[in-house]
This record gives sequence, structure tokens and C-alpha cells, in this order.
Amino acid sequence: MNIVETLKNSMPLMTAKQQHIAGFMVNNPSEMCYISLKDFSSQVGCTEATAIRFCQKLGYASFTDAKNAFPASRPPRQRNVSPYQELTAQPEHPSQSMRIS
Repeated sequence: MNIVETLKNSMPLMTAKQQHIAGFMVNNPSEMCYISLKDFSSQVGCTEATAIRFCQKLGYASFTDAKNAFPASRPPRQRNVSPYQELTAQPEHPSQSMRIS
């Protein structure tokens, strides 16, 4: 069972604040992969200590460990290529050369 399913199944047993925290995690799995503890606690309206304790209640040693449970939801990273790199890239085959008149 993944973390999103675990959170959904556990929500009926949680306090209102815990449900709010869990709801953010369930509704934003791709954001959870990259969010910092500071930003997370700010967005859900709790202290960093509360966020850490919540993750520990879920069975994780830390917020980072809970965050790392979301990798299946991660969107593929876009390859950052500057316009300069595109123009100076060597073609794989000479026939792919671009002519500029």
C-alpha cells in the first residue's frame, strides 16, 4: 500500500488537524516530493514540529522519510537546455546539420 492509500484509510481515525495535514499530502502528491518542511508546515498551517510528529505517527522517522515515500507520484523532470546549448549541439549524423543562409 502506498502512502496516499495509507493516508486515505487512516483519515477517519485522525483529529481534524491531522486530517487537514493528510488532506494536503493526498491532494498534492507531486508537490510532496519537492516541498521543504518549512514550506509544508506553512501551507498546512502547523509548526514544523507538528509536521514531524505527524510523519512519525504514520511510521516514518522524519518528514524527509515521509516525503521520500511519494516517488511513484513524481512527474518526470524536464531537461533544462538553454537556447545556446540547442544551437551549439552537435547533430548525431552529419545529414542532420542545419543550414542557415
